[in-house]
Amino acid sequence: MPETTVVSNFPATQWAGLGTASTTDYVDDTTALQAALNSGKPVVYLRPGNVVVSKTLEVPSTVKEIVGYEAFIYARSGQFAGTTNAPVFRIHGSSTDHIAISYLGFRANPGVVDFENAGTGTVTMTDLNMGGSTTGAPRPGGNTCVRNAVGHGHRPL
Repeated sequence: MPETTVVSNFPATQWAGLGTASTTDYVDDTTALQAALNSGKPVVYLRPGNVVVSKTLEVPSTVKEIVGYEAFIYARSGQFAGTTNAPVFRIHGSSTDHIAISYLGFRANPGVVDFENAGTGTVTMTDLNMGGSTTGAPRPGGNTCVRNAVGHGHRPL
């Protein structure tokens, strides 16, 4: 199982955040979070609080870490309204890519998938509070490692 760092080895200049988007309101933050993911920087971080998303976020292979700092992703509107099997994060990458995801929580409608590894790389998830539906567990493509995650009724990987 690949090891993950607790603190990123990338300098702060290589981190992308939500910019001016607030984590204290319940306004849609999809555009701000997708912009951070598309920034080309290897680390995307979220401030503590609530991050509202309304459609699947595409994670390019340039992203090597997503650090939640105890942020909660709310996926209950837009594409995630009602019952859907849509992923919140769709991770892309080749077999040589590795992405570490940590300190993140999810609040989603039934059936929403927290992560989909659409690539062939390895995704390591640590210290997560998963969405909690029976189909909301990570949907693996490449290798997926989960450590210290809580949730309800997740299916085995």
